[in-house]
Amino acid sequence: MNSGDEIVVNKLRAKEKQLLEQSEQIHKTLEHIQGVIALYQPTPPQRAALAEVEEAVTAAAEALTTIPISRLKGLSHEAAVIAIAKYNGGIVRTQQAKRLMIKAGIMSPTKNATNMAHNAIKRSDKFDWVSAGEYRLKAARLPQGPTFDPARDAFDDLEPVQ
Repeated sequence: MNSGDEIVVNKLRAKEKQLLEQSEQIHKTLEHIQGVIALYQPTPPQRAALAEVEEAVTAAAEALTTIPISRLKGLSHEAAVIAIAKYNGGIVRTQQAKRLMIKAGIMSPTKNATNMAHNAIKRSDKFDWVSAGEYRLKAARLPQGPTFDPARDAFDDLEPVQ
């Protein structure tokens, strides 16, 4: 080998050494990043606990904002959706009405339950369409004023099913 070849070989070896050092640095950085990600990712038991907490919070929030089931027992479907709407400030959602009526025992959990809730809303002619699955009581049916208490007054004019 002549001196020109040795110079090229030395330059290539220096470049190789530099690239290896960069590669090692990149691997160290990657390990640090993976460690940080592992630190913040919940473990399977933590995920299960988080899911339970989220479910409990959702159930508690729903319980605070929904009508007491005992108040719906014995009502017809139409009367129940009106009571639900009154309790919720004049708004009723088809899926929410279905779930509440099933819990109250005035509707069976069938494939057709959503359609039955929807038909009860449509048949009553007391609701205006707001958006998909959401209806508002017509203004004449919704009590006004600061003395209206949904928990007390939502059932005043409803008759139970005989």
